[in-house]
Amino acid sequence: MALRGRPATSWGGILVALAFGVAACSATPTASPPPAPSPAPTGTSSATATGSPGPISSLPAGCDTDAHGSATAPRVSIADLAAQGYADYDVLIFDFDRGLPEYTISHVEPPFTSDPSGKPLTVAGASFFSIVFHGASIVDEEFQPVYEGPTDFQPSLQRIQQVVLSGDFEAVSSWIVGLHGPACLAAQTFSGKRLVVAFLDAP
Repeated sequence: MALRGRPATSWGGILVALAFGVAACSATPTASPPPAPSPAPTGTSSATATGSPGPISSLPAGCDTDAHGSATAPRVSIADLAAQGYADYDVLIFDFDRGLPEYTISHVEPPFTSDPSGKPLTVAGASFFSIVFHGASIVDEEFQPVYEGPTDFQPSLQRIQQVVLSGDFEAVSSWIVGLHGPACLAAQTFSGKRLVVAFLDAP
């Protein structure tokens, strides 16, 4: 005689529960996917980016040692200056606050002097280029500083050895670039406010 008041045991439910429990214990845990690698840090102004072709889109067929460009604005200020190294050349990057000044880049020989004092100016290097901006300055029209970076620096690059501001007077800004050896020149403008000056090894 069956006892009353106690529910019958469901053996089918117990077996199903045991099967799920065994499967859960024997399953191999799935490893989480590794985190995506962080992007490589950007190079500093003096880093050598050997894997990059650089910003100059076309290099001269010969060995140019001078360049000239016309102004797109009557008066501008130098906002930033950076030096960067690449596999085939080193560059100086001049950024202006509005438009481009007239510029003349030419190969020069020492001795050098500061403008307007006329005092002797020493620049390290074996070969030298002058970069002169007409209608540009490191200050604005009210003589407030715009470019506040270094005006005499030696980047750790293969070609550019030293860059010195030789004069900034009456909206004429002059720079002397000392190179480790003979070099050729290429210049290109970008975005209407940037001038990139490249120095290549002379053949």
